[in-house]
Amino acid sequence: MASKFLVITGPSGAGKTTVIEYLLKVPLFELSVSYTTREPRKDEIDGKYYFFISKEEFERKIAENFFVEYVEFNGNYYGTPHKSLEEDKIVILDIELGGLRFFKQRNPRSFFCLIKVDRSTMEKRLLKRVYSNFEGDLQVDEDDFKKRMCSFDLFNEVEQQFEFNKIIDNSKSIENTLRQAQDLADEVIEYYDVICKDL
Repeated sequence: MASKFLVITGPSGAGKTTVIEYLLKVPLFELSVSYTTREPRKDEIDGKYYFFISKEEFERKIAENFFVEYVEFNGNYYGTPHKSLEEDKIVILDIELGGLRFFKQRNPRSFFCLIKVDRSTMEKRLLKRVYSNFEGDLQVDEDDFKKRMCSFDLFNEVEQQFEFNKIIDNSKSIENTLRQAQDLADEVIEYYDVICKDL
């Protein structure tokens, strides 16, 4: 059958990485590493969650139909590559808001999960990244902070308009987040078990 996708989306600071790292401990899941033209953050390893490439190289890959979806956000490109994936794996995709509907049009039977936080939690997490710049961590500057808070509002609108299979509220404790991540893993596995039986 076609690849089985778990599409995860959510605003910056919502905790997507925490959920993805938990899921990758489950043998059935693997991560599709995205490409981006943004600068790597402190301690980010090229090829782990992102491949960091130049804008020129990214645009060349667009022309070569290298990406299944891509989007420009905050002046940078983000894209999900076509790649050879194991059929028995559930592939995790971390997709930006702009690529969500496009991906669903091409892969309507994928499992879509929104990870959200409340506004005050989001502000605290992003402000922590702003202030961490003073220690040499180039994660979020003040202009970025404003743009990401605007994207938070857009995600709130999308939550009402887009039919997600699951929504995780990551505003509480890490223990609560990990419980929800385990629930997500179980639900995705069951979802694809049912689909496979129907085929």
